[in-house]
Amino acid sequence: MMIKNAQLYLLLLLISTSVWGQTKEKRMSFERLKALKINYIIEQVDLNTEEESFVWSAFDKYEKTVYIKYNKKMKLKRFLLRFHPPGIILEYLKRSGEIETKSIDLLNLTPG
Repeated sequence: MMIKNAQLYLLLLLISTSVWGQTKEKRMSFERLKALKINYIIEQVDLNTEEESFVWSAFDKYEKTVYIKYNKKMKLKRFLLRFHPPGIILEYLKRSGEIETKSIDLLNLTPG
């Protein structure tokens, strides 16, 4: 009986820490990721002001087109977990407007 209670408390502790760790403030936002990229580029490359203005304008255009292209390609509608056999089911809206589902079997995953 005591072992079952300990297992239950351990499970509750794991669930609560995983939920707490996924708060919105802890997630990487698009703006935060962009700022980290910019800081990395500044540290690695020594540019004068003319080159810098050209690089940042090109960088901004590229980031916007990638972000728009990625969001237009497909939009995730639902993310479902399957317990037996373990897997993930993704339901997404394609650019054409049709809803598709993709099932990923977690037992048969291979690297690559």
